[in-house]
Amino acid sequence: MPRFRMKTPRDRVDGPVALLLLAVAVLHSRALTLPFWADDFLFLDVVRRHPGWAAFAAADPFGNYFRPISRAVWFGALVPLTAESSFAFHLANLVLLGLVVLLFVNLARSVLAGSSASPPAARVGAVAGGAFLALHFAFDVPVMWVSGSQDLLALAFALGALVHALGGRAAWSAPVLLLGLLSKETVAPCALILIGLARARGEAWQPVLRRTAPMLAVTAVWAVAWAFVRARGGTSGSPLGFAADYPLAALAHLGQVALGLEFREVGPPTIGVASLVAVLCAVLATLWAARAGGSLPLKGRGGRAAEERVVPVRALLGGLAWALLATVPVVPVVPLWSDYFYGFALCGVALSLAATCAALPVRRGALAAVVVAALGLLSAQARSIDAFADGVGAWTAHSHRNRHYLDRAMALQTQLVRDLKASYPTLLPGSTLFFGGIPSFCCFQLDDGPLVRWAYRDRTLHSHFISEFRAARARGSVRVLFYDGSRLVAVESATLIAELGAVLVELDRLEGARDAFRIAADREPASATEIRLWLPWVERALAPDSSSAGAKAPAQDPRADEALAAARAALAAGDSAAAFHSLEAVVQAGTLDPRPHAMFADLLATVPARQESALNEAFVARTLAPYDPTSWRRWALLLAKRGRNEAALPAIARWRTLAGPGATDPELERIEARLQAWRPGGALAREALRRDGTR
Repeated sequence: MPRFRMKTPRDRVDGPVALLLLAVAVLHSRALTLPFWADDFLFLDVVRRHPGWAAFAAADPFGNYFRPISRAVWFGALVPLTAESSFAFHLANLVLLGLVVLLFVNLARSVLAGSSASPPAARVGAVAGGAFLALHFAFDVPVMWVSGSQDLLALAFALGALVHALGGRAAWSAPVLLLGLLSKETVAPCALILIGLARARGEAWQPVLRRTAPMLAVTAVWAVAWAFVRARGGTSGSPLGFAADYPLAALAHLGQVALGLEFREVGPPTIGVASLVAVLCAVLATLWAARAGGSLPLKGRGGRAAEERVVPVRALLGGLAWALLATVPVVPVVPLWSDYFYGFALCGVALSLAATCAALPVRRGALAAVVVAALGLLSAQARSIDAFADGVGAWTAHSHRNRHYLDRAMALQTQLVRDLKASYPTLLPGSTLFFGGIPSFCCFQLDDGPLVRWAYRDRTLHSHFISEFRAARARGSVRVLFYDGSRLVAVESATLIAELGAVLVELDRLEGARDAFRIAADREPASATEIRLWLPWVERALAPDSSSAGAKAPAQDPRADEALAAARAALAAGDSAAAFHSLEAVVQAGTLDPRPHAMFADLLATVPARQESALNEAFVARTLAPYDPTSWRRWALLLAKRGRNEAALPAIARWRTLAGPGATDPELERIEARLQAWRPGGALAREALRRDGTR
């Protein structure tokens, strides 16, 4: 039998712990009003398509990780019980976080008691460590985001496994740990952490290893299954990697997250009322634990009673080892790090903090309360930051996803859903929606439209980004909506699909453009002119070898020579109208010489009302002379002028490749620098985020 008995969670819900749970409830109560977001809709969609037990056997919508408990089982169980209520799911997450705090307090008290701390000191230290977790901003995202249940379930099961193992119930520890591993792989080091905790309690190596063996075996079996799932595919959206600086970056961010060293970029730090109330509850809990635990009087100087101050060194080191081991799973994903990745590692930090507070005077617990208040206020100000990392990087100053990120994304998603329902209160069964201009950060459009199916409660609906248009996806009634920067606007037109084809050409999605023009030829008689202007050239651009090095040289048309000479003479005389008519005539005659198309595009680009025609002629010139750098220069300039940033940058890169390494073009280089600045992580993009965050 183990030397120190672990009590059940119910035995430990006393006054101080109840205050910590109240702090958790106060701090995260706003999460109960938040909507589903991002991955949530994919998991809900699986349950909706596969009701009952079928959801548990259905394929994971991502296939990237092996998490059946926190995905299929969790959503499959709660959806029928809650009628897809986001309130109920967020409440469940809040309860899970409370359970994590409760389990940690029990665990910390046992470890501290076995590491030379007196019972009163262990009580204060455990409550202080639990307060650190209850107040920490890293748990904001898992509670705010319904899919954060993956992190919270893994934490709860891992802590439960440690509680069972240290309490002499090794037979229970392995299956409970397995549930945690099947929730999220971040708790994979749990068995090794158990060794450190058992040693911290003064247990001998032989019984420690015997107790840990079942958990190590379960971890090994799980690791094989996890690796098999990763090898089967689905890893492109969740890449794992390694570089020499990744471990150092992961450790640096552990310290940053633990201490709450993330600060606002605009204005002084702010602390909300809920955070202040929660900190007050945690401070009172720490003081209450010290008062209820009493003190052990010892003789100090002058014969006066002094308080026992034994430092539980083994518990302190065990907590540090826990934090370091739990950081290992973060290393492969540190370029996308977020504070909530460190939830399990923070439990180790909390244990070290508990050991430190246990060494402080316990009569009134004032010093421990001061430490709790200081760390709680640091977390509170980190919770209010107005920025996040919007580019991939291991050394970013802020998390990639934090409270500010979710607040911003969920607000926009809510507005887009409202705009969508205002434009189309109902949709015909089998309809397909195509969205354009929607910022990717809000995750409004995922996969083939689970959010749309949720919004209309119709499993026959589908949606895609405009750039993903293909004939196979244009099912049923087609609807197109653009986000104009302020609201989602429905596009209604007799030539809608043909216009969509022109947009796809600008985005360089030529297969989708070809499909759109062909569908328009069948469905939209009014689109005949646009189809005639675009479809032959799109098909020519898609023809084999049309842009290869072995393609035939551009045609030399005598009519083109005459038209070009006449146009140049007219322009020299200041008669742009005559130049325009000379070029228009030969272009409409169907010449395959790219030169008049190129010159005509340049002329049309100077007329604001003829930008569509300019783009068409520039595309024709690009198609007929795909190896000519000036064709790509012209195309890039027109795309940049129309705000097609993501398409303009590849066009500039194509120009640079064709023009050669020594080619320079100040105008293109200025445009390229501006477009790069608008990309995630760029200076203009970050400035826009700051403006958006201070509105």
